Amino acid sequence: MKIFPAGSLGAGYVKAVRAPLSYIPFLAVGGIGPDNVADFMKAGCVGAGVGGNLTNKEWIAAGAWDKITAVARELVERSKI
Repeated sequence: MKIFPAGSLGAGYVKAVRAPLSYIPFLAVGGIGPDNVADFMKAGCVGAGVGGNLTNKEWIAAGAWDKITAVARELVERSKI
């Protein structure tokens, strides 16, 4: 089940909702980035949808693919729990 906007609701919300619904897999979407992805994974999410925190328009316009790649790698590493 998609939880949106997860970043605004917080990992505590996911944990609370997941308690009686532990048989349903949750996906955190909206406001997810390197600073909070681990919290959502620890709260019981099976994954996270990342958009704005990964597709920075200025970086794309500047061709700063190394920055986008670095954020993607950081998200992957921090999502491992």
